[in-house]
Amino acid sequence: MSFCILIPYYKKSGENANSTGDPLQKTVSLIGYVIDFELLVEVFIQPIKLSKDDFAWAMDGNGRLIYHPKHRTMLLRTIERLEKDCMECHASFELQKKITMEPASFGEYKIGTEPTKIMAAVPIELHNEKWILVITSVLPQVTENLRNNFRNFFILGMIILIAILSFGLTLYYVNTRRIRAEESNRQAENMQILQEQLNQSTKLASVGELVDTVAHEINTPVGIISAQADAMFLQGEISDRFAEEITIIKQQIRRISKYTRSLLGYSRRAVFAPNPNDIVELLEECLYLLGHRFRAHDIIITREFSSSLPKTLMDRGQMEQVFINLLNNAIDAIDQKGKIQIKVYIQNGIDQHTSANGLAIEIADNGKGISTQEKDKIFSAFYTSKKPSQGTGLGLYISKSIIQRHQGIISFSENQPTGTIFKIYLPFNQDRSI
Repeated sequence: MSFCILIPYYKKSGENANSTGDPLQKTVSLIGYVIDFELLVEVFIQPIKLSKDDFAWAMDGNGRLIYHPKHRTMLLRTIERLEKDCMECHASFELQKKITMEPASFGEYKIGTEPTKIMAAVPIELHNEKWILVITSVLPQVTENLRNNFRNFFILGMIILIAILSFGLTLYYVNTRRIRAEESNRQAENMQILQEQLNQSTKLASVGELVDTVAHEINTPVGIISAQADAMFLQGEISDRFAEEITIIKQQIRRISKYTRSLLGYSRRAVFAPNPNDIVELLEECLYLLGHRFRAHDIIITREFSSSLPKTLMDRGQMEQVFINLLNNAIDAIDQKGKIQIKVYIQNGIDQHTSANGLAIEIADNGKGISTQEKDKIFSAFYTSKKPSQGTGLGLYISKSIIQRHQGIISFSENQPTGTIFKIYLPFNQDRSI
């Protein structure tokens, strides 16, 4: 279908007048335009659709059907003058009349045996002329599309939900297995530690009973020997040589007594009797007792004692045992021609959890040091890096036990460039009930 549009062309003239009544104009020719309506529809209206079954149609402002792809026989008919054959398919044209009067509308309608349709209409104003563009969709198809979309969204939602639940369950399962494995390993480690502690306690209990028996058996004859030595002094005048020999006997008796006290300290039978003591005086006494070993190994002793050190609450005999043990270990580590440095000073706490003032004692040597493999075992009972004839593996274990009874801390670190530093911290304020 085509339209022909003619436009008159006028020419001015002062002599003759044309039918327009203007004496200055006359019609010279006409300009015509032939418009292919089908081409306009194909370019501007047919592409307007939402799905393959949708279609668009148009009316003018008077309700005249301008374009309809399904009912070409109805073109140019108007809803104002309905013909008889129009009512054969349409039950009513109320919806079509409604869309010519309202700015925008939608509704549902049915034509003959065709499926029910829904439409949406919008008016278009162009050069003071009203045109109505309508888009029609088949209702069952729209319903089916919505149903399919809903089903797709539902399936997608279920897939996402199942994926989230699966991921969550997998994560929960993995974490549960990891936690159980860690707990199992921790329990196994705790059981191993407890078993080792039980074995160690059993061993220590047996050794403690043995030590107690041995100490008692040694003290009995030593007491008799000491009494006999004292009796010799009371017999009257004795020679100087004989007196010197008796003095040597008494000294050895005191040494044996110290050893038995050490053994009793290990078996925990010795009485813990702390009293205020001068730490410098005690250290000097220990250095004097080990003087022969220092000289034999050509070891230099250096002292750094702070001034005005207060007396510290300690069991003098047990602390003497600790210092002698540490000094002997330093001598054994140096072997020949070395240096031992002793420092004593006041320290304000040992760490962030212990802020009380206390006494710090450091014994440093430049010997061979402690290997990495030995660091975790150094305070264990019966562990020693010395030859069997040189050590029992109880020295540092007993020393740590004694320091703990004093509510103190004993630790060690590397000395630069070589050697080891043992540090003892004794708090000034101790619980005397321990």
